[in-house]
Amino acid sequence: MRFKTAYFLWYNSRDMSLHDDAYRALFEQSSDPLVVFDPNTGEVCERNRRFDTLCGDEERSTGLTSIESLFGDHTEDGDLLTTLRAAAADAETITLSLETASGEMQVDTALSTVQTGEDSLAIARICSQSPCSARAKLKSQVVDHVPIGILRTKLSDPKSVEYANPTAQSLFGVDSVAILRERGIDSFYVEPSRHEKVMELTADDERERVRYEAVIETIAGETKDVVVTGLLVTDETGTEYCYEVFQDATRRKEYEKQLRRQRDNLEILNEMVRHDIRNDLQLVTAYANMVADHVDEEAQSYVEIIQKHATHAVELTQTARDMADVMLSTESDHRPTDLWSTLEGELDTIRSKYPNAAITVEETIEETTVIADEMLDSVFRNLLSNAIQHNDKEVPTVTVSATRTDESVQVTIADNGPGIPDDQKKDIFGKGEKGLESAGTGIGLYLVKSLTELYGGTVWVEDNDPAGSIFVVELPIADTDE
Repeated sequence: MRFKTAYFLWYNSRDMSLHDDAYRALFEQSSDPLVVFDPNTGEVCERNRRFDTLCGDEERSTGLTSIESLFGDHTEDGDLLTTLRAAAADAETITLSLETASGEMQVDTALSTVQTGEDSLAIARICSQSPCSARAKLKSQVVDHVPIGILRTKLSDPKSVEYANPTAQSLFGVDSVAILRERGIDSFYVEPSRHEKVMELTADDERERVRYEAVIETIAGETKDVVVTGLLVTDETGTEYCYEVFQDATRRKEYEKQLRRQRDNLEILNEMVRHDIRNDLQLVTAYANMVADHVDEEAQSYVEIIQKHATHAVELTQTARDMADVMLSTESDHRPTDLWSTLEGELDTIRSKYPNAAITVEETIEETTVIADEMLDSVFRNLLSNAIQHNDKEVPTVTVSATRTDESVQVTIADNGPGIPDDQKKDIFGKGEKGLESAGTGIGLYLVKSLTELYGGTVWVEDNDPAGSIFVVELPIADTDE
């Protein structure tokens, strides 16, 4: 063996310590993985860094241990040390199973002996890896760098930890696998019991994995939310392993809590809009109407301003309420809804609210159902109100028509207002966008678009001839079987 002379020089006493810095450097920097052991006791004396890297123990956290702990015992007689001693005496190369952090690896190992006075040492040199071992090493490198925690234990001893990648170690707040082994992985779990979850894998022969959410506590006392996937894996020797994959869900859980807080705040605000603010505005409108007949002509104009803006504010509370309902909805309550009866109801309301406007219906349709909910009326209420409120003519004119095909129905609401420039036609439906010289908040058309899309439809705006705009709402017709 090419290392025989060197090792004879390196070892000069039974304490098996390297004394020459130059030869130690040669040993450490060798391109081959090397391990020196006592062939009589199996005690490991030295391992070079190349060997530790191959085993996945760059930090050398496992110590020197014994030769039997490094190589799996798959010999016919079950006596690995005897096999290694014989191979070293005859300077043979044999194939062994090397225990690494990512599992067993088949390696060709050249063995030889070196005499140190009356005693002898054995040298094992890893001279080649099988193709499957190379793939295993590549897999190990990938596993070491993935941003999810991976941990392996033997099913026969669920508290043991054979491997934990760097992400898993960081998740538990430790810097070595040894700490996980010392404490036992179960002790890091706050809830639920890890032991119970692992046992679920063994309770059902057909079950190969279990997925659950858990709360763990790091070694520093910090709690974290994780999603754990446990898998059963059996190797070629029949040994069962439990692989656990950890995904840190702490940020997601915090985000969910934040959303719940925001939702609660929105619900409170919605209640204020629905009741307190709306009731106060209706009182303002009622008292303004009462004093309208008891003021002089000069004051009458001020009363009309109060009436106009109070009425508009009430309408805004309605729109805000509808918008809040859209944002707070968690489940779809869509059902077949009669479109024309909904539209007729809003036409009656708008006629009574704006008696000076000219509102006509050109084309009607037979009973047509679309998939919507009770907020469908908000779509037409906002479009009809916009057609009048933003109209610059002395007599606002609004024309409504509806046509249908086999698959959809179109409702058009045309006005004689100032129209909308082409460069604003798409943006007009954006959140907070306002019409020409609008004093509104811009949420009305955003609500129209949001609801229409929830119903599976679309809305757009076109130019009217000779002036004004045409808003088109297209909705799919409901399946009669629904």
